[in-house]
Amino acid sequence: MQKLDFKIIDRLIGYNKTRNLTNKELDLLLYLSRYQEETGIVRGVYYKNVCAEMKMSVQSFYLAKASLENKGIIKSVKVHFTDFDITICDNDWSEKSYRESYINTNHEIFYSSDFLKLSAGEKLFAIILLRINLVNKGSFRIGVKNLYRTYCARLGVVKRVLQRYLANLKSLFAIGIKEGMYYITIYKTPAARCHDAESSKLHRYVLDMACRRCKIEESVDSRKEYYDILHLFEQYSLWIKDTMKSHRFDFTAIIQRSLTIINDKIKNKYRWQRRLKASLVHRCLKQFLKEEDIMQEVLGF
Repeated sequence: MQKLDFKIIDRLIGYNKTRNLTNKELDLLLYLSRYQEETGIVRGVYYKNVCAEMKMSVQSFYLAKASLENKGIIKSVKVHFTDFDITICDNDWSEKSYRESYINTNHEIFYSSDFLKLSAGEKLFAIILLRINLVNKGSFRIGVKNLYRTYCARLGVVKRVLQRYLANLKSLFAIGIKEGMYYITIYKTPAARCHDAESSKLHRYVLDMACRRCKIEESVDSRKEYYDILHLFEQYSLWIKDTMKSHRFDFTAIIQRSLTIINDKIKNKYRWQRRLKASLVHRCLKQFLKEEDIMQEVLGF
């Protein structure tokens, strides 16, 4: 569920006006939106993964996280020694209509290296222009004077700064002036779009988190089991989504249950075989859904 309520963007614009927002804070928020459940929670946020994907340092991650918490944009809870569960505040789409104002953070622009290089103000301006382009389903046209008057006021910058923003956004948008009008169009670059659908990205993220928390290391032999388990997410997607909404879905516990069965006769956990077994995970998943009183007719219970 890769959506950010535009009210959150407006709040960030307000912080940027007072020079109290960094580009890394925006990067972290975009990362979180890629892996959030419909309720706005992102489970198992691991600093190394964030740093690798968003090209930031460890210090930048912790500074951005603390600053977003202080601003009330996110809430963070340490539930596991390796990572955090982070909630994007006021971004619970289980209670909202998709007709409400939002930005789809699965758009290819957010995966561009050119976007990551921008300042916080430039990124916010890019998000505004992107939304206008998507709403209009084509080129955005506005008078030159009107553009400067409107967006200098909205972003809290002077004309010279906005001109610099426009110059730096030319790698992402086709920007030109004709007969006193600005024409701004997002470049269409399908090759740059992320390969995974929103649900597939979240499912892979949840499985990777469970493997990390259960100390299961990737191996060549485990790849088939890994993809077989991903297929289970697709098979039971509707019921998994239902338990996610009520915060009852804990895939780490399901993987841990499978490890307990595999190592039933091994008392010393340091000697456990930590590996994936799709058929066993399937069994544990069905047992979990039965315990949660879900899809009983489908499973035949």
